Amino acid sequence: MDREENIVEVKNVSMRFNLSKEKVDNLKEYVVKFFKRQLLFDEFYALRNVSFTVKRGEPFAIVGENGCGKSTLLKVISGIFYPTRGSVTVRGSVAPLIELGAGFDMDLTARENIYLNGAVLGYSTAFMDSKFQEIMDFAELWEFVDVPVKNFSSGMVARLGFSIATVVVPDILIVDEILSVGDFMFQQKCERKMQEMIDRGATLIFVSHSADQVKKLCRKAIWLKHGVVQMIGDAAQVSDAYHRDMEEGGRGLVTQEQAAQAEQEGRETPFFTAPPLEGSSQPETPPSLEEPTAPSQQDSIPEPVPAPADIPPDAAAAPTAVKRFAFLSWLRLVAMGMIVWDHLGPFRAPDWWLGQLVENNLNRPLQIVQSFGGFGVVLFFLISGFLLAHGDRRGGGLAMLGHKLWRLYPPLLASFATFFVFQKLVSLLTGPTWWEQFTPRQWLLSGTLGCYLVGEPDVINGTTWFLFPLILFYLLAAVVWPWLAKRPPVALVGMEALLTALCCAGRIPGVPGLVANVAAQSWYVAFPLCGMLLYYLWSGRLRAWQFLGLGGWLWLLLVKAVAAYKPDYYEQSPYLVSFAYGLLLFAVALLLEEKLKSHPAVAWMGRLSYQVYLVHMPYGSLFLTLLAPRLGYTLAFGATLVLVLGVAWVHYRWIEGPLARLRKKNGGKNHA
Repeated sequence: MDREENIVEVKNVSMRFNLSKEKVDNLKEYVVKFFKRQLLFDEFYALRNVSFTVKRGEPFAIVGENGCGKSTLLKVISGIFYPTRGSVTVRGSVAPLIELGAGFDMDLTARENIYLNGAVLGYSTAFMDSKFQEIMDFAELWEFVDVPVKNFSSGMVARLGFSIATVVVPDILIVDEILSVGDFMFQQKCERKMQEMIDRGATLIFVSHSADQVKKLCRKAIWLKHGVVQMIGDAAQVSDAYHRDMEEGGRGLVTQEQAAQAEQEGRETPFFTAPPLEGSSQPETPPSLEEPTAPSQQDSIPEPVPAPADIPPDAAAAPTAVKRFAFLSWLRLVAMGMIVWDHLGPFRAPDWWLGQLVENNLNRPLQIVQSFGGFGVVLFFLISGFLLAHGDRRGGGLAMLGHKLWRLYPPLLASFATFFVFQKLVSLLTGPTWWEQFTPRQWLLSGTLGCYLVGEPDVINGTTWFLFPLILFYLLAAVVWPWLAKRPPVALVGMEALLTALCCAGRIPGVPGLVANVAAQSWYVAFPLCGMLLYYLWSGRLRAWQFLGLGGWLWLLLVKAVAAYKPDYYEQSPYLVSFAYGLLLFAVALLLEEKLKSHPAVAWMGRLSYQVYLVHMPYGSLFLTLLAPRLGYTLAFGATLVLVLGVAWVHYRWIEGPLARLRKKNGGKNHA
């Protein structure tokens, strides 16, 4: 890992709040004043054109008087606030120790709040069981373990909150004056704990009014006044300059007017730079103003959205912070639309006029195979790999695998069971359906994905084939799981080597049928592996030459595998062209993360996406069979989409949702 890389990049960030100039205490008055344009606000800038960078592993302090924007800046970095202007890039997981105990239920005991707060932070019950003694030992609250927190002092609450929040070392530890309520001995203990986390690779962003703490813990600092950067540089220099300015009346060095003018002109606010100290903590005369250079990057922690399904759904948060990627919800929507269009449109009705229109004007000119279906599946594979890499710090390999299988298999089996019953009922009313030809054994093999082990066709074409390679991907990840967090390049080389060996094993004469059948599906694993490469490149844990080398290996493997397996169907170049388009679209969406904000409808579709994937082919095909002769294919297609969404919602509401709650209740919220 490159310790010289920027783990936090803040560029021209401004945060504006509207302060009401009059009291409006009821909805009617608010609506009347709104339409009469009588609602008056004062604009207040908590931050104005702030730019700076923090290097990985570099302890960094933010100093300034109360109300200068320190806490607001921390909340912008943490993703709690979204900046009015500018961008923030954060590469890694964040543990924001801003308001310790904010998630506590004061009527519950310390023991109960440990598990409650751990669940909020994304930890499972089993994980909290293993860390319970460590948390209580650090907090030194064994005598009060079963006492309601409402009876605790503020210092005791801070002790408990700090102990829970620091049980795992994050990439970035954000501390906002939380130690001021603790006693001296506990402050010293917390400082030692933070220093230990820094020594283990965490990057500290620290806010404190104590010059001694700033100088002891941090190497670099930024001084804010009225939301404007005054000075950046050596922590001791900046801290001394800030305190000297306060002693002289607190006039500051850079005014809000200068920051506003720089913002209007599209440049960064000029600030003073404190040079590194050489044996002295006394500030020098402020040097000449200089304009810093901040990288042009986008915000990588958008406003949190509900964790949607990921075909199968993946948790999008590291254990140290709830972190969501808004662009993934949009990509899920695009991918699901492509797959549903392909399977219920051109796949079922090749001569349909609308399908032919799209095929002739988009698919053939762009050389996209399968009427966008392959394109959509590639996107889902990339999303799965990206999110698995994002969660590589959580739990063990077996826990991850069990978690994935639990989220994948029960909804899959339930979808097969409900459709089996539904098509039986339809056959009683309209005559035998197409699925009557399959035996119970074939239904069971398809519902458990066993059909790919014995080489039999699946009952519901277009559904299970995607899930089988995904399980192979999770199996490979479980083998190298210990190395994913520590040495991603080594782990990726191991996964690609195992995948190459599996693909080659299928071509050995006389190989057992089971191996040949698994190998025939294994080459799809290259797609989620590319998603992992994108994540590690984006997070700075993979160098460009490593990305190109590992990506080239996967591309060569795909070219050879496509030529080896089902060449009559896959040997055409458009399949690899679809993969290239999918990779490009994913990369562009990742770069546009700041612009792709969450939308409730998109988040809702994201939650349903796994169920839509499971039910769209069987139910959609049956609905089209019944409706198309009566309505025509175009109207039947639109009606089928509505019905499929309804079935998916029912499955989510009564199957996937209760299963998720059961997993959480039984401590199944694993770190994977």
